[in-house]
Amino acid sequence: MLDWALAERIADVVAGASVPGGDGAAATGPLAADLSALASQAREAVVAYAELEPARPLPPLEVVDRPAWARANLKTMRSTLAPLVERMDQRTGTLAGPLRTAGGVVMAVEIGGLVGLMGRRVLGQYELALLDVQAPVRLLLVEPNLRDAARELDVDLGELLTWVVVHEVTHAVQFTAVDWLQEHLGGLLRELLGSLDVSV
Repeated sequence: MLDWALAERIADVVAGASVPGGDGAAATGPLAADLSALASQAREAVVAYAELEPARPLPPLEVVDRPAWARANLKTMRSTLAPLVERMDQRTGTLAGPLRTAGGVVMAVEIGGLVGLMGRRVLGQYELALLDVQAPVRLLLVEPNLRDAARELDVDLGELLTWVVVHEVTHAVQFTAVDWLQEHLGGLLRELLGSLDVSV
């Protein structure tokens, strides 16, 4: 029912096409530096402070643009919302075809617009699918937004990058050190999705 291809196109338009480096130039400065070393330092600091030891390696830091961030989140959202979309499909009744088409377009525009707006502001993300423990997790840095934020806040890009990496690595350590956390939060999310009343 939900037109995910349309949602992706809407998200790209709303987020604004961008490439790492902003203007298409190769990345320079701190984001072109050794991100693995920065992630390792952040991991050591978080583990020492929180006294949590990850049970497996953390994912590597990835520098992405806005559309890539949007696509990653739409992919996770698609699997998360699948049960809800399926229930909506079952409730369309005799006008199934037209309602599914119209509902799919409306939902695609709403979801794509929301993800696109978020894609303009998010600086980094520990991206995981709470309902799919097999899905790969990612540590994402949205380079155009980091550069924009450093300029708008008039702060050093390297210091902002360090803060964002520590923040996202903290989430990664939490989820890799506490083995029940993803399953617990996933269960709460399933309960929430199951309680939603769906009407078209």
